[in-house]
Amino acid sequence: MCIFTTLLKLVLKLNVKENNKFILIENDSDLKLFADAHQQVKEIGIDTEFVGEKRYKPLICLIQTASEIGNYIIDPLVISDLSPFLHLIENPNILKITHAGDNDYRGFYQNFGILPKNIFDTQIASAFLDFKYPISFKKLVETEFNYHLDKSHTVTQWDHRPLTSNQLQYALDDVLPLIELYERMTERLIQNDRLSWAQEEFKQLELVDTYAKLVESEVVSNPMIYSLSLNERIFYLRLMVWRENVAKERNVNKDMVIPAKYIHTLVKGIKSGKNYFKDNRRFPINISNDYWKLFDEFYREKPRENELLLLSNIGKEPEEDLREEAIIDLIYGVIKYYCMENGISASIAFPKNMLKNMRQNDNLHAGFVNGWRSSFFGVEFNEMLTQKKSVNVIFKNGKIIIE
Repeated sequence: MCIFTTLLKLVLKLNVKENNKFILIENDSDLKLFADAHQQVKEIGIDTEFVGEKRYKPLICLIQTASEIGNYIIDPLVISDLSPFLHLIENPNILKITHAGDNDYRGFYQNFGILPKNIFDTQIASAFLDFKYPISFKKLVETEFNYHLDKSHTVTQWDHRPLTSNQLQYALDDVLPLIELYERMTERLIQNDRLSWAQEEFKQLELVDTYAKLVESEVVSNPMIYSLSLNERIFYLRLMVWRENVAKERNVNKDMVIPAKYIHTLVKGIKSGKNYFKDNRRFPINISNDYWKLFDEFYREKPRENELLLLSNIGKEPEEDLREEAIIDLIYGVIKYYCMENGISASIAFPKNMLKNMRQNDNLHAGFVNGWRSSFFGVEFNEMLTQKKSVNVIFKNGKIIIE
């Protein structure tokens, strides 16, 4: 019987928090014992508490786990070597159960360069079981167990020590339901013949592209790029790469280097010289004073071959096509209705930006044709996407026909 199920049966007689016993791990030797004891478990629930504000990499402050062996809270701030735990994350023989685990795994990737293997995520699973997606953990637990989770410590100072017993208990509460949720949701996914579909989405959390975002890709995909000259584009690229590297080196949020809201003004004004920024009352004078020499070099230095190659991939700015926009809106309305009728969230099945991108880029169709979405939506729908020029909307006998 799952730990959480046992606790729920006691909730009417005793305060449930008094029964949520756990072991706090605060040294390397205890962590090694913990890892050794978990080598043979089939599954383990995992959650983390971290502080991400003002940081390039989030600071992982607590790691909570629940398994058949027991409940544990690991304090990474006082442990010098987390590798015994990290090996469990990478172990393909142990199922890791999380809720919105991309946040936890991103922290592990950014801090330690590891990727998880063998995942079940209750938030993703909920999208295939007629829940609103994304659903909060609190709402999911309340719906499934009729049990209220205390969320009063959501923005607590997790990096401060010592932590109170209430803070530790709050952290533990986020893992106690995970194994029971996994068992319930897996059973329903199997009944609905959707487990393989959910597993296909879980696999995305094992890919480096989920966590490693290249600043160069962000530059070329920003709509602002179309309004820039070649020299401005090169400056913009160099500025953003520099900003990323400085933030990473200092381990600070990128907005603490140059706030995003000033990037456009900086890029468009660089050709006018330093006085342009001095006379602009809405632009912080300290940015131009501190970095002007560097920014001026970025703008004046000749383009490099690799920069020109990257920027050559930018096509023409898409022209406004009101007919295409109307077709996308209509098709997406049909998608949302179809998903609602079949108990799958449209937000995961076919986000609107995915539809728009697929209508513009034929290279994106392969993933749709070969994945679970093709089985869900069917051949006819896929043909409508790939043969975009033939889509017509007909009003006939009180019906709307898309062909």
